[in-house]
Amino acid sequence: FLTELREILAEAEDYEAIKANHIEDFTALFRETSVSFAEADPALRRKPAGERIARLRDDPAAEDPGLYELYFNFGKYLLISSSREGTLPANLQGVWAEKLENPWNADFHTNINLQMNYWPAEALGLGECHAALFDYMNGVLLESGRETAKALYGCRGTVTHHLSDLYGYTAPADGLWGLWPLGGAWLSTHMWEHYLFTEDLDFLRDTAYEYMKACAEFFLDYLFEDETGTLCSGPSMSPENRYYIDTPEGRKEGYLCFSPTMDVEIVTHVLQNYVAAEDLLSIDPETKAAAAAALGKLPKLKVGANGTLNEWPEEYDEPEPGHRHISHAYGLYPGNMITAQTPALFAAIRKTLERRLSFGGGHTGWSRAWLINLFARLRDGEKTFAHLRLLLTKSTLPNLFDNHPPFQIDGNFGGTAGIVEALLQSHDGRITLLPAVPDTLSGGFSGLKARGNISVGAAFENGKTVSFTLSSPVTTEARVAVPGAKRLSANGTSYLPENGVFTLPVGETPAAFAVER
Repeated sequence: FLTELREILAEAEDYEAIKANHIEDFTALFRETSVSFAEADPALRRKPAGERIARLRDDPAAEDPGLYELYFNFGKYLLISSSREGTLPANLQGVWAEKLENPWNADFHTNINLQMNYWPAEALGLGECHAALFDYMNGVLLESGRETAKALYGCRGTVTHHLSDLYGYTAPADGLWGLWPLGGAWLSTHMWEHYLFTEDLDFLRDTAYEYMKACAEFFLDYLFEDETGTLCSGPSMSPENRYYIDTPEGRKEGYLCFSPTMDVEIVTHVLQNYVAAEDLLSIDPETKAAAAAALGKLPKLKVGANGTLNEWPEEYDEPEPGHRHISHAYGLYPGNMITAQTPALFAAIRKTLERRLSFGGGHTGWSRAWLINLFARLRDGEKTFAHLRLLLTKSTLPNLFDNHPPFQIDGNFGGTAGIVEALLQSHDGRITLLPAVPDTLSGGFSGLKARGNISVGAAFENGKTVSFTLSSPVTTEARVAVPGAKRLSANGTSYLPENGVFTLPVGETPAAFAVER
């Protein structure tokens, strides 16, 4: 009895120490960032989340900005809890896969879902949570994908199709849907994004480079020239969508094609990232030159007769025009091919989203979360927060888990990323404050990260920035857009914009800028 008692007491002491270490570790990550939205009725914060969701669902006039704040914090909690260095990356249910046989086998879907799980990581300053994904990519997918690339296509490099698992499955699966060879390539862009946010050259050289180069090598071998000299991909598909084709036997549904728009966007992104990495590292000038040459021969994105962005190289009618995937929108988000600096494509992708929605799009949780990010990139605050509200009222369970249905965690992470995109963007060569916040919203944020390893905080009233701070571990300059600002002042110095953009000094000590309108 005394021996057992001593063991119990020893375990209790270990438990308290483990708990204390956990709280210290978790809190340090959780407090990297904060977001607050002014709440007209503070009493709402004391109500259960399910009641607050029901209130928004049942009363179109009701408002609850504090619920968006809670949802943001919940997303941080989920990411910290389900993806740490030394673990597997977050799957379709994070670490909350409760059954022996879970939906979609609790696997890693790589045609958006695994990627969406990590959309908020860098902007939240949670690059540590990204490490589990990178370890999985390098330790499991890279070599398995090399075998698949060689055996299936006769190509160098690595390839992962539309799903994988902890055993490193990289071959096609799920019938025709599985003949989409861009999953691993899309994942490689996460490595480049981690570099952009941290500017960590050691990471780029020692962790990211081999995987990024292997993806580039695959496409250098896989792409083929058509009769015009254009480099095409395929057979491939636009993930999980299909089109009508008229044949002598009548109208039929088709899946496969050459160079669907999402292929073009991802391949462009992958090759551009690889060339940029070589610019910094100078490891393989020959492969860099081949990648740069290939970029100039890829297909151009096309706008259809109805003003929408073509999803396939030709215009087709669709059996499901409100399809949950909006794959050709990749170039807007999470990519950066489509911005306000490409006005024709910018207008076309807006029409694309409007058409999808008119036919019932956004009906799954993760698809609605994608729409939040897309409208944020379109700088439309009203629609960004309208879709955030719809995510909560139509696709969120009372415990705040995303409802595909059934529960699927990517919608939580996508929604969290969308809130960040509404507050801060840095994908187009500048930092933009409050690019997609409605004029009814007030609040503030701190610790959000911009590309260039810059931390940003801001206070805002009625959708307009009042003041903001910038800091970086290295002395640098930042190009910052503050919509509506005529002048900035900090420490007795005034700054004027040039073409709507301020060039501001940034250092380790946070610089506070007041906004004059």
